[in-house]
Amino acid sequence: MTPIIICHRGLWRVPEEQNTLNACLAAAARGWGVEIDAQHLVRQGWPVEVIVAHDAGTGGPALGSFVERVLAAGAPLVLVDAKTREAFAEAAEHLRDDRVIVRIPNGIAAHDIVHPTRGTVASVFGTEDVDHDRPVGVSHLLADHHRGEDWRTEDTLARVPSDLAVICNSPEVVGGHLDLPWYAWHWRYADAVMTDRPEEYERAWRG
Repeated sequence: MTPIIICHRGLWRVPEEQNTLNACLAAAARGWGVEIDAQHLVRQGWPVEVIVAHDAGTGGPALGSFVERVLAAGAPLVLVDAKTREAFAEAAEHLRDDRVIVRIPNGIAAHDIVHPTRGTVASVFGTEDVDHDRPVGVSHLLADHHRGEDWRTEDTLARVPSDLAVICNSPEVVGGHLDLPWYAWHWRYADAVMTDRPEEYERAWRG
């Protein structure tokens, strides 16, 4: 089965378009998934509000209605990259569509999450992380490439529980170099790939 292509912050051409509704709708129109960042806002006397934004202290559209529109446009998957514990808790509690998964924030152990749901993503960076027990509810692993190329080894994949889906970061998302072997490797092992270059993946896999 062809892995799902996930457009990192939407289908954008210049950085200013990242995490915008137009960029995400453009990705959905191509049949691709979308990754978006989520922050939380705290205003005195108001409940916690989660918005689409990468950086704290900036404005952005409300997460729930944003995700609804992207799904309605045909996105097969929406990956919400929660930047804070509060953003994760709100997103995991309210975004219950099977096509939505919420990433556990970096720096927070998966076991510390109070209310994990079946649509959550735990980040793993190398072979040592695959062996750790996971809390109930984690359904996906996001395989980052920050620490070498552990995720290019079959030994690593053999240790991933069969009930977990694997989402791979394409190397350019984390400042690496995307070359031809990555296309073949992701085709063989990944359930989904998050990338800034969706057209290149589509061309490589179609060929």
